[in-house]
Amino acid sequence: MNSTLRHQVILHQVMDVSLRIPATLRTVKLPIVSSTVCNATDSFNGNITENMICAGYSEGGKDACKGDSGGPLVCEGRVYGIVSWGNGCADAQYPGVYTSVSRFRQWIDGTIFGFYGRCLKY
Repeated sequence: MNSTLRHQVILHQVMDVSLRIPATLRTVKLPIVSSTVCNATDSFNGNITENMICAGYSEGGKDACKGDSGGPLVCEGRVYGIVSWGNGCADAQYPGVYTSVSRFRQWIDGTIFGFYGRCLKY
């Protein structure tokens, strides 16, 4: 994965207190943050595992937020992560945390192809 590319997050966050989901999906482009930086004492202090990806700006301001969980972190048409959690929304020094799809690829493939294999049996 080329870290100079900006990854895109599809957002569908709740935008108002009426809890209505917007009709139009939003996106934001974010840089990947290294695990070392993300695990620093002034950030997540060692709580980021190898199953996670961090993405966002050190100054904050852009991020996934409430209601975006489960959305994709995409680069060049490929899903690299799934919106998981963070420290607030777009807080400085706290990038968004995503589940790393590549770490679960074998399980994903087994689940998908196992399901379709059962469907094709007569």
